[in-house]
Amino acid sequence: MLPITFFELFEQHLNDSTLEHSSSFGLETFSADELAAKGYELIGDPADFHFFEKSHATLYHRRAQEVILKCYFFNQQRLGSGFSIVRGVRLGSLLRHCKLLEQQGNGIRPNLAWYFSDDKKEGAVILNDRHVMRFNQWSYKGAYQVATLESDFDSSNPLGQAATRSVKHAFAHHSLESMRQEARNARQPGAFLRLLGAMHDGI
Repeated sequence: MLPITFFELFEQHLNDSTLEHSSSFGLETFSADELAAKGYELIGDPADFHFFEKSHATLYHRRAQEVILKCYFFNQQRLGSGFSIVRGVRLGSLLRHCKLLEQQGNGIRPNLAWYFSDDKKEGAVILNDRHVMRFNQWSYKGAYQVATLESDFDSSNPLGQAATRSVKHAFAHHSLESMRQEARNARQPGAFLRLLGAMHDGI
């Protein structure tokens, strides 16, 4: 079990500081050699774009939540980090936490850009033109659950906007007004209708 909660991990991600807390993951540094030695799996070509990943457990609402930390590299250059989230974290929960941070003065009000698949069963929200939360609907009546947390890399890198660019390529952008209009259609997935209801209640 990681020594930090899921919400603390989420806050570090939003602050681009995950790689500054190697000890939280039982590491001295996030070097490629140490990641390989500590059981992280290498995905990709070490001479090109690649990453190391490993599953961890963290505390989320009094239960264990599995997350998969990913450390990205281009050749020997470390680019950044991200997470895959094993089923169990609701999108609404993280949006409410963002609002709580803002109210406590520990965060800024996020600028949210919404993207959805044609059937609204999956999508992504881009926070402040940089951070990406992909989500999907696991059950017909269930709420959206977060699948990944990613961020764009440094703008000086050719892969800098990989996270937001992939979202814009995969999904269609929806304004809040268009989302409200589409929510009038009762045939929309339950997760989409629940999201709009929560947003109406002020998350």
